[in-house]
Amino acid sequence: MGLFTATVCDDGPFPWAPETPLGQRPGLLAGARSALPKGSTGPFGIWATDLGPAPFCLRWPPQARRPGIGSGPLPNVPVLVFAGERDLRTPASNAAAIAARFPQGRLVTVPGVGHSVLGTDLTNCAQNALAVWLSGGVPPSRCPRSPMLVNPIGAFPASFATLKPGRTGGVRGQTLAAVAKTVREAAASWAFSLTGFTGVHAIAGLYGGVIRASGTTFVTVAGVRISGSLRLYRPDSGSALPARFVGSVRVDGTKAAHGRLAVGPSTLSGRLGGRRVHGLA
Repeated sequence: MGLFTATVCDDGPFPWAPETPLGQRPGLLAGARSALPKGSTGPFGIWATDLGPAPFCLRWPPQARRPGIGSGPLPNVPVLVFAGERDLRTPASNAAAIAARFPQGRLVTVPGVGHSVLGTDLTNCAQNALAVWLSGGVPPSRCPRSPMLVNPIGAFPASFATLKPGRTGGVRGQTLAAVAKTVREAAASWAFSLTGFTGVHAIAGLYGGVIRASGTTFVTVAGVRISGSLRLYRPDSGSALPARFVGSVRVDGTKAAHGRLAVGPSTLSGRLGGRRVHGLA
């Protein structure tokens, strides 16, 4: 966190100069926000600017202004640039443009990865490429596709009534769909917690409940609650990715067909509303 703070707050452009006293910065930031052209924050309100580095760096210590890098050619030194093809913050096109500005620039593109390539490439290709480059070798220009950490979960249902009942039909089919969505969302939320951006001890559900190390109660679709014990699926051979939960759950809630289900790596089975059911997880 210290490295991140120093990099962003020392190098970033802000509505204040580096030497501006701390007490003057909030006013300058407010003025810059009010001067933003209409539509600058897309579909979001002006509150979206709170997610940027400026509010984070308001209290970065004032310091003397230093000269920039100038307008001449960039130094002729070895440069290695990594680009995740799914990176929205620093897109691969930007990375290619940066690498091209250095006579000894090399670009390594990693499919299936977003931001922070070295920390999220699950094939280890990026880490190996870095080691090769540091030892004076020539790294590959492209890595194999990194596997997904979790399966895409799609849009959240607006309500229980909008769930498709599938072949089971009726309320039982809608409940199966809700449980499948909830289990996938629980696995995705758990995996996201491993990145350090959320806590791992109590991960909140969309409409209620939490994932805990001692047991799970999770609500992703209003009116359908699942409670039980889930664990990470570990196959006897092959990769455990995308991450999936398996286990058993009790299903209740004001909208659901009540019952118990076994959660497999790709299927749900058990009894809902007094009848046997089977569906895709």
